[in-house]
Amino acid sequence: MNHCDITKKAFIFLFTWIFALLSAQAQQVFDLNTVHELRITFSQNDWDALLHANKLKNSDSRLVAKILWDGVRYDSVGVRYKGNSSYYNVRGTGSTKLPFNLKINEIYKKQTLPEGVTTLKLSNVFRDPSFVREALSYELARQYMIAPRCNFVRVFVNEKYIGLYNSSESLDDKFLSKKFEENSKILFKCDPDWKAQPIAGCPQGDKASLMYLGEDSTCYRPFYEQSSLKNAYTDLLKLTKILSQNPEKIEEVLDIDATLWMLAFNNFTVNLDSYLGLFSHNYYLYKQINGQFLPLVWDLNLCFGAFRLDGNAPTALTNEQMQHLSPTIHFQNPKRPLISQLLKNDFYKKIYIAHYRTILAEQSKENKLLKRAYQLQKMIENDVTKDVNKLYSAESFSKNMKETVEAGKNTTIIGIEELMNARISYLQSHPLLQAAAPILSLQTTNAENNQLKIRVQSTAANKVFLYFRSNKNDVFLRLEMTKSADNQYISTVEKKPFVQYYFAAENEKAATVFPEKAAREFFEIKN
Repeated sequence: MNHCDITKKAFIFLFTWIFALLSAQAQQVFDLNTVHELRITFSQNDWDALLHANKLKNSDSRLVAKILWDGVRYDSVGVRYKGNSSYYNVRGTGSTKLPFNLKINEIYKKQTLPEGVTTLKLSNVFRDPSFVREALSYELARQYMIAPRCNFVRVFVNEKYIGLYNSSESLDDKFLSKKFEENSKILFKCDPDWKAQPIAGCPQGDKASLMYLGEDSTCYRPFYEQSSLKNAYTDLLKLTKILSQNPEKIEEVLDIDATLWMLAFNNFTVNLDSYLGLFSHNYYLYKQINGQFLPLVWDLNLCFGAFRLDGNAPTALTNEQMQHLSPTIHFQNPKRPLISQLLKNDFYKKIYIAHYRTILAEQSKENKLLKRAYQLQKMIENDVTKDVNKLYSAESFSKNMKETVEAGKNTTIIGIEELMNARISYLQSHPLLQAAAPILSLQTTNAENNQLKIRVQSTAANKVFLYFRSNKNDVFLRLEMTKSADNQYISTVEKKPFVQYYFAAENEKAATVFPEKAAREFFEIKN
């Protein structure tokens, strides 16, 4: 081989490497329309035994590996197994398709994937023969609240294809810094260790349900994980105490609107592996710098009826019971104070139903939700076919969109379409969701001296409220508007460099917010 050939091959290699690097950097790590490829290489042949030993010790220790992410190499990445039921149940069957957690900057602290991503959480699609529940649910949630992204990844280990995985965005400092201008660092993981037991001498609670357990913060620690700021338990204790004893002050410590969106989302999707169900878990609480806790959904792989225990009945719900799950479940359950205490407030209850009505209308229009589910299945069909380690059969993958399939001993998973077609029909005729709500439209503003006059038109309303703030980190303040002629309602606020605002109107039976996705969406005036 002459010098010219060597130079040419080196140039081709360099060009290919640069192209692969730029292509990887251009793609979002959690883009749902992209199926990424991850190749993990361990130097140890007994890597599985080593990872399993760490898992049994409940250790955060990681095995160091090199990876290729969409063809780009990253060295010294930390790898461990993750999960509880998705790990132990699957390993117990002898399957090698186990869930992983990768720390990209385990050794090299500045090493990241595109977008600065440092953590990959790879789920093995446990108890979801359809393969799409988790990705579909996160995408739906992000339409109404702050939530992680999720997509699909082909995973190879030591050149062997392990299978198609879900990859969900980690709720960590990077996520919080991206979503919030200022990060308070106070984040609780409300997902108790499945072996956690109440501490002797503490009141009996119900896992991470936010029941008040007294003034000793020790009583909360088995159920709410907060690793960075130990004194943050004082804030959590205050939240539970106000929720239990002074719910009229709850807006001081809780983002009510975001909470109502989360409750409506969990109920609509029959997400019983959440605060709504038996284990009252799988959510985070982030304390914003305005003093309010904000709930964040997490671990959505069992959405759409894949978990059947609602926390009321001791036995699993039937398909029909899930299809007809009431929007008012737990309204009077003291063990679910985030529902029962909040929705004792008639106005909050009406806003909850308004948000629920928005989700129902948007996701049922032109069969939006189910069309998206089928699109995702079509996108991953070839990868699922090639996945010889998938936990369920290829037949179950195809059938579980439309019908119930078996997913292990004494376990059946309802079809997504089977659930949601009947559920949407049930909800569309539910009296609470059919109550005539006020109509809000035609908002205008007019600046006069140092005042900003805001108008909105409303019909069928008893009261109309303006929610406004002049700093995007502040809480929205509520002000009852004054009715004038022709169903116009007016409020005047101080003129600021900018004002963000939205409206809510109520009558005896229902409420409306405007824009419909408020407070996630709002109007803004910049002066």
